[in-house]
Amino acid sequence: MGVDWSAKDGNLACAVNLEGCLMYCNIQYKTSKIVSLGKLTATCVACCPHDSSLVAIGTKSGLVYIVQKDTILYRMRGHNEDIISLSWCPSDINVLNGGNRRDLLLASGAKDRSVFIWRAGRDGRYETVLNIPNTPIMGSYKSKLSTSSGTWIAVCWAEPNLFLTSSL
Repeated sequence: MGVDWSAKDGNLACAVNLEGCLMYCNIQYKTSKIVSLGKLTATCVACCPHDSSLVAIGTKSGLVYIVQKDTILYRMRGHNEDIISLSWCPSDINVLNGGNRRDLLLASGAKDRSVFIWRAGRDGRYETVLNIPNTPIMGSYKSKLSTSSGTWIAVCWAEPNLFLTSSL
């Protein structure tokens, strides 16, 4: 369902399958390890760019899991529908609250057209929620997609102060 390369450890790649098995691949040593995370239906995966032992997994039930090696640290509930996309903040400092606290922020986008920003490195709670409008903000944009289905939110945290999302 998803694969990601670790920015922190260039020899590490992670993949997750539909049944919730997480695979760590060490390219240098040509080894792999499979960890079963139980009954979850994975939709995407993202390696933490600041800590090579942390991986985020999105699920069909709207949960986001933070996994460290073979242990689930947090099960984070916020979304009501499938998680479509995950993106870690490029800075390990919480850029949203103005402090200098190390939080390892993670953004999750889902089919419910909301974005949650999580403190995935500290307590697994959400920092803020962004609700993306169901209609275009300006102009007379015409789409072949209906607003009730076929749209979802993909997220990309490009720079600490630059966050991109898809929308209608």
